[in-house]
Amino acid sequence: MRQQWVLKTNIGPVYLVATARGLAGVHFTRQDVAVVKSLRSGEPAHAHLLRAKAQLEEYFTGKRKVFQLEFDISATEFQSRVWKALTRIPYGSTWS
Repeated sequence: MRQQWVLKTNIGPVYLVATARGLAGVHFTRQDVAVVKSLRSGEPAHAHLLRAKAQLEEYFTGKRKVFQLEFDISATEFQSRVWKALTRIPYGSTWS
């Protein structure tokens, strides 16, 4: 089951979606999945949401440059190659 948490950031709300296997999405629009009211539950999806929330908060305050999260993402082979290529872009750089 997918669950989401809304993270308030300086760029607006960020919707984190996770499953028991890992973070399944980071979106700028609300998703059509259950909203979590608290991250204090012991459910596996909550643990992934909690880690993503903490790491994104560190990122937005300039304290984190590398993320250490588990993912549960469905992607085509092409999408997987693109996402892998994106990981090679250094922090603070813009590539096209």
